[in-house]
Amino acid sequence: MKDLGLIDAHVHLWRTTAQELAALPLPGRRDADRWGTPEGAIRMMDRCGIARLVFLNVLPTVEMIEAGLSKLSPEADARARSEAEGRLRQDMIERVRRQNAWACDVGAANERLVPFVGIQKLLGADTAVEEVRVGRERGAKGVKIQPGMNMFLPTDRELWPAYEEAERLRLPILTDSGTYGRLAPDGRHFGEPANFVEVLESFPRLTLVMAHFGSAYWDQRVDLALRYPNLCFDISGGFGSPGLEVRDGPRALSERDAPGLLRKVGIERFMFGTDGPAVLPGPYIEQVRRLALTEPEKHMLLSENALRHYAIK
Repeated sequence: MKDLGLIDAHVHLWRTTAQELAALPLPGRRDADRWGTPEGAIRMMDRCGIARLVFLNVLPTVEMIEAGLSKLSPEADARARSEAEGRLRQDMIERVRRQNAWACDVGAANERLVPFVGIQKLLGADTAVEEVRVGRERGAKGVKIQPGMNMFLPTDRELWPAYEEAERLRLPILTDSGTYGRLAPDGRHFGEPANFVEVLESFPRLTLVMAHFGSAYWDQRVDLALRYPNLCFDISGGFGSPGLEVRDGPRALSERDAPGLLRKVGIERFMFGTDGPAVLPGPYIEQVRRLALTEPEKHMLLSENALRHYAIK
């Protein structure tokens, strides 16, 4: 397999710095350290020795629809609110589709930036399938879902046709798998790993990648990995270590314990990622380099596995 160098397999990008600022205010972050646009990402990649970057499309449509509805007059009746909600929902669908098209355009213009298209329940079954198919035709290497952000369970049958299409096209699906967002009606997090059992059983040829392996519920991820060979992970968010900002803090898997569990599941099933641009890449690259793993194992984490799982050439 060709060695293309270090690959960051989990980043989010925006068209402009203004959009990045709106999505990630990050008080104290200097504009010079922002890297959430294609141009900024390339500069950061050059600075940190990152050869390729996988960027993922997400859009908080539920919050955006709620924000739009909050601007309605208090005197608006039920019909007016329903019509406004319908317009907002259609606008969000079009925004998701435009964002997917933009991501594919970015990837076509620069092979170092590898796009994933995003889908969510809001799109409806037919449109979600079309976004998967068209994304694949336009060079997307995978599909991103965010159950917590967009408030749907991964078992929702509205998503089933999109899973089938991704499986048919051999296109991986990457999902958030943890505490992000509001709770589901049953009191669990929408993205809790255990919620994916039916998906894993129903689509055994689909490569499902759970992001943030070391974050809360890491024990569930290990259990699922031992049962379902089509399940892979990225390690974006890092492992618990003094002085390092990691996802879910006290609930995160410790850096000391990570190597043993990575080997138990199988190093070949893990990919490095930062979850940028909310964080700077350097400390997370350094963490992987100091893990108690062999150099070949570190190479698999930092490069080789992403090349294989995401068919990057």
